[in-house]
Amino acid sequence: LFLVLVPLCLLPLPLVTGTEEAWCAFVMIWMALYWMTEALPLPVTSFMPVLLFPLMGILSSEDTAKAYLNDIGIMIVSSLIIAGAVETSNLHKRIALKSLLVIGTSNLRLLLGFMLVTMFLSMWIPNTASTMLNE
Repeated sequence: LFLVLVPLCLLPLPLVTGTEEAWCAFVMIWMALYWMTEALPLPVTSFMPVLLFPLMGILSSEDTAKAYLNDIGIMIVSSLIIAGAVETSNLHKRIALKSLLVIGTSNLRLLLGFMLVTMFLSMWIPNTASTMLNE
């Protein structure tokens, strides 16, 4: 129900003005509401502009795709895929348990262990993702 009501409630904005900017604002507000409520999975919501921008005449398909396929975007997506694989395979837990066996249980050594594991994981995945895996 929410999936259908949001675009219908926002539709007067671009229909009244009819400019490209209004259509772009329509898509951005629509996406923001879907992100906040997670009505659709986040990856699906993030690709809405690929379909909607060319459909509404905001940007061409080529220009929209270029925004998604730059070097930094590909690096971020690939590092998040690696982080997901680490979490799915429980590699982060195995590394943490092995480090506990090696380091011991004193407070200072545990802190050192967390720092070393996070440093090791940060070589392949983003720092924030590796910190979250240690929790």
